[in-house]
Amino acid sequence: GLGHSISNLTIASTQNNVGLIGQSGSGTTLRDIGLTNANISSSGANVGALLGNGYATLSGDYSTGQVTGDSGVGGLIGYLLGGTISYDSSSANVTSTESTFFADANAGLGGGAGGLIGYDYGGTISQSDATGTVTSVNGPTGGLVGVSRASSINLSYATGNVSETTKNSIDSEWSYAGGLVGQSSGNINSSFATGDVSGYAQVGGLAGYQEGVFSASGNITFIKNSHATGDVSSYGWNG
Repeated sequence: GLGHSISNLTIASTQNNVGLIGQSGSGTTLRDIGLTNANISSSGANVGALLGNGYATLSGDYSTGQVTGDSGVGGLIGYLLGGTISYDSSSANVTSTESTFFADANAGLGGGAGGLIGYDYGGTISQSDATGTVTSVNGPTGGLVGVSRASSINLSYATGNVSETTKNSIDSEWSYAGGLVGQSSGNINSSFATGDVSGYAQVGGLAGYQEGVFSASGNITFIKNSHATGDVSSYGWNG
């Protein structure tokens, strides 16, 4: 990285794990990499401007442009399997076209759409932000992170509008839309969202759905010192 940027990167694919870097493993560090006016699209899962799928430590990275994929779609990272994210940002507009979140999740694919990360499993996000719009057909949708599983978000924010547009009542159970996070089973601390949020079922200004999960030490997940200011609307059965 070293502060360098790549302009007008265009990728059109039908595969899973798509981005400037498709997949990464333990020990990967991605630092100070910029992607401006990127156009990343795939009919597959796990799609991000910088990283499609993997474990990584990221700092000082950013993206602008457009990212489109089936599931696990993020402005910077599609599916994060652990690591730390700090001082990263994305203003890319994100679109997820997945029709069945439950099937994708069971197949081991990411699921979810987020302005910065589509699906975050066990990662730590701090002092990072997303300002692009996030739109999905079905599944967890968040301004910053679509799904935050056993992860933590600190001192971070999202300002883009979030829209989840499912018309499928069978999959409406997975219709989570939040200004910051669509579906969370992790901690959110000192963070905020300002975008408007709309969705079919579970819809919230900050989080669409927050699970209370106990850890081995007896600690439970929490939201604290965080807020949302956008308008919230639900057109389904559980607003």
